Amino acid sequence: MKKIVSLISLLFLLTGCNAIESAVKSPTPLLNVATFNLRLAPKPESNMWQLRKEGCGQLILAHNFDIVGTQEGFLHQIEDLKKYTGYNAIGRARDDGKTKGEYSAILYNPVRLKLIENGDFWFAETPDVPVKGWDAACKRICSWGKFKDLATSKEFYFFSLHFDHKGKIAREESAKLLLKKIKEIAKDQTFFCVGDFNLKVDMPPMQTILKDPIIQDSKLASKTKPYGTEGTFHAFKGIPRGTRIDFILSSKNVDILSYAVITDKLTNFDLLPPAPKGKSNPQYPSDHFPVLVRANIK
Repeated sequence: MKKIVSLISLLFLLTGCNAIESAVKSPTPLLNVATFNLRLAPKPESNMWQLRKEGCGQLILAHNFDIVGTQEGFLHQIEDLKKYTGYNAIGRARDDGKTKGEYSAILYNPVRLKLIENGDFWFAETPDVPVKGWDAACKRICSWGKFKDLATSKEFYFFSLHFDHKGKIAREESAKLLLKKIKEIAKDQTFFCVGDFNLKVDMPPMQTILKDPIIQDSKLASKTKPYGTEGTFHAFKGIPRGTRIDFILSSKNVDILSYAVITDKLTNFDLLPPAPKGKSNPQYPSDHFPVLVRANIK
């Protein structure tokens, strides 16, 4: 009996080792692609950023984001995330094209990805100039980069954006400009496009994007059942308000193995100092839930 148990144990161990070895040697390791609206903090201490910044970094590392498009981050927020993750970042600030105002910065793990080239454009009649477009309430920017995956040697483009929250014409025109720019920059190569679109799926500008033949909606394309809530904005309450407005799109030569809306709370919530009278400490890293997909470039 002992010999049978020992033989079964040995077979189990050998099978397990072979599975691990196979995973390590896999020629197509999956790429973890994410989008994460950080919730703006114009000053280092504003909007509870000083209580959230480490948790945001922990979330990125815990879920092993290889690359993430961010929105609403100011320079000090991007610098904090670089500090807590060890990642690199690209992108310019939207107000002056340098460091003033919000970013749609891209953070990436330099151990996994190598930056080849990058750029930015504004959602406006003059995309190369930092101005408001059409009837937008704010200047809006898209930052992009071309990357080489060091694990597979495959290359891809990555776009991170934030559409206007008020301008009806601005969102309609931004949708058209986005498609034009993706086709100009990425051409027929692999791409991901992520961000806070400030649009629901059924709204006309979003339909303009989703119906274009080059676009794939990662949630619909996922080979496994999407995980998490439908909505992505929750105003720090943990309960989504409406349907998703944060999207991960890609070219159609990308297999989406899984799609998840991450609803993690801050890991250090119980350790935060008592909140001032009439105030409350944040329980979540941001007022948006991050979205993550595991992808394989064919």
